[in-house]
Amino acid sequence: MIGMIFFAILTSAIGLSYMIGTKLFSQGSTRAYLLADTTGAMNLLVRTVRQAQTIDDVGSDSMTFTADLGDGTKIFQMYLTAEDGIAPPDNYELCWKEDSGPVQILIRDIRNPDTALFSRDGNVLTFDWDMEREDMTIRLRSKVRPRDI
Repeated sequence: MIGMIFFAILTSAIGLSYMIGTKLFSQGSTRAYLLADTTGAMNLLVRTVRQAQTIDDVGSDSMTFTADLGDGTKIFQMYLTAEDGIAPPDNYELCWKEDSGPVQILIRDIRNPDTALFSRDGNVLTFDWDMEREDMTIRLRSKVRPRDI
């Protein structure tokens, strides 16, 4: 009888440890993937904006600039769009467009912005993004000064 009780307690403890470990691993993986997606897009934007020749338009949810990355002068656009066309959406997608090329979705799961995603103070541009996926929230903020302006 005591052996059965001991076995039940041991089995319960092992099962609980496994469930907690699986949940923590899942949360860590979600955070890692979200952070990797977000920092990749932020790095692309910062590197490209540093090469900007002109900043054409900076809105709270969009930005247009002209840059020469070595293959001629091109117009770049970044803007938010609703995921799945739902209005008002819970999450947005950050889109990237180069000249007349196709639209690329850089990031999904941008939370409904409380503050401006893009802002400008003189020659300094600020990018402030909040991403949310599976109850995990990450905020990235960066400032950049274009070299050629």
